[in-house]
Amino acid sequence: MAIKITQANEDDIYSFVEFESPADVRQYIIPYSAERHAKEMVVENTRYLSIYDDKELVGFMILVVEEGESVEFRRIVVGEKGRGVGQNAILAMEDYCRNTLNKNRIWLDVFESNDRAIHIYNKLGFQSFSSCLFHNQRIWLMEKYVA
Repeated sequence: MAIKITQANEDDIYSFVEFESPADVRQYIIPYSAERHAKEMVVENTRYLSIYDDKELVGFMILVVEEGESVEFRRIVVGEKGRGVGQNAILAMEDYCRNTLNKNRIWLDVFESNDRAIHIYNKLGFQSFSSCLFHNQRIWLMEKYVA
């Protein structure tokens, strides 16, 4: 497996919509339409990154660059789970944040019911720093410093 992340482009949007369509994905995110992805992709502080396994597009992530030292890790969606693609993509994203964006804090939110994601984030060194409720579901806020 040779996971690589690259700046996404408009040609990838329909694949992103497809990656978000399965029920097991939609229970943890609010899927975007192609139009919404196109609008978000051009927002100045938003970074869409395509995830490739060799030359095959296998997922994407969305980052929001904030003032100061932080990046919000807004979304990651991979097509095929259980192969380590997401974990390797997150490690590549951490390098991207540190070396390309010059940011050293990455934070995210995750539904308490998303056991798989929480396990992976903990395994990769993210730690909870707060929680809140969203439509009667607990969301954990997690962070990692990558300096």
